[in-house]
Amino acid sequence: MSSLTLYDNKKNEFLFLTFNQDYGCFACGTLNGFRVYNSDPFRETFRREFSKPDPDASADASGSTNPFASGAGGGGGNAVSRSQGIGIVEMLYRCNILALVGGGPNPKWAPNKVLLWDDRQERPIAELSFKLAVRAVKLSREVVVVAVETKLYLYRFRDLVLLDDIETVANPQGICAVASLKNGRVCLACPAMQKGRVLVIFYKNFNQQAGGGNQPE
Repeated sequence: MSSLTLYDNKKNEFLFLTFNQDYGCFACGTLNGFRVYNSDPFRETFRREFSKPDPDASADASGSTNPFASGAGGGGGNAVSRSQGIGIVEMLYRCNILALVGGGPNPKWAPNKVLLWDDRQERPIAELSFKLAVRAVKLSREVVVVAVETKLYLYRFRDLVLLDDIETVANPQGICAVASLKNGRVCLACPAMQKGRVLVIFYKNFNQQAGGGNQPE
């Protein structure tokens, strides 16, 4: 049996946990960033930790009492930083591109934004903003799916062109799923407008047709 811990920082916590599409890896969002693990053999692949200077805490001569701050205060003049959390982290197989959403009491980014993160460059390369908080993000090689409280947005992955937006029943958990099919087709499943019903949409040739070719069942 293997396990993972956050004992290197007792004030850290998990905010999110998910496998990638082939279950070969899984990603964790935490109060101070995100981590990616290989499933078998189990090992940490990489981590990214985020923080920003905390001017309030660094003024304390006796050291910070903020549970999300790190570093030493006092006469040494050491900077005190505030950890920044990631509430959603979605992988695309083992690709260097991940989708990140800020989370926790001190989010890295506002919870209504999705950042596409290039880990080779260790920086965001694209951003999607919404009026409401993001509840879930799903990735495939063809599309990016973003769920907010009562709507799903479907974007083409390669250029983030909006292909479709779908009204749903209230969906605070962001329940949805996307699958790549043969012949360049994509299947999207999500709550319908009526409770207890699931909407399944097939997108055909979406690389050529923005917002067209869908067949709800």
